[in-house]
Amino acid sequence: MKLNIYNQSGELKLTAGTSPSSTLNQELMTEDAISASFTHPFFVLLEVNDYVLLEGVKYSIKKEYKPKQKNMQTYSYSVKFYAPIHDAEQVMYLNLTDGAYEPQFSLNGSPKAHLQKWVENMNRICGREVWSIGDVVVADNRTIEYNNVTCWDAATMIAEAFGTEWWTDGFTFNLSRCEHGEPV
Repeated sequence: MKLNIYNQSGELKLTAGTSPSSTLNQELMTEDAISASFTHPFFVLLEVNDYVLLEGVKYSIKKEYKPKQKNMQTYSYSVKFYAPIHDAEQVMYLNLTDGAYEPQFSLNGSPKAHLQKWVENMNRICGREVWSIGDVVVADNRTIEYNNVTCWDAATMIAEAFGTEWWTDGFTFNLSRCEHGEPV
């Protein structure tokens, strides 16, 4: 498989043929990332926010990557690209009411109410409405205490409180069992 790697301005930076050991890892509530291994004849520094597109999803580098020189003619790359959900690892889950940003609060609400706050926090960082709510379980209201947690941790807390799973489809956040395809 060939990967086109773009810089954050959208300009093509590098095209690479990946090795068979390259993988797309989509673990439920854990990781959604591409681990790419390849060699290239030139040294190309891969920077934060450089990205690849796979099935319409933008997978980005989270930390600068320098390839290793394999020999005089090739450089070896083994780099990870992360799906947009991993931005939630750096975004604080805040109570955004009345212009105040409270990192410690409790919320009593439906699954959709908890997710709405999650979406508001993620969109706050994006600067525009990118994230939306997808499938949501129907359940009675629950109170969850949030104490200086990231949106990533809040997603897990919400899923555990309502006895379900969280997953994403691009920029759509879902709180339900992750089921795809037709039943057999």
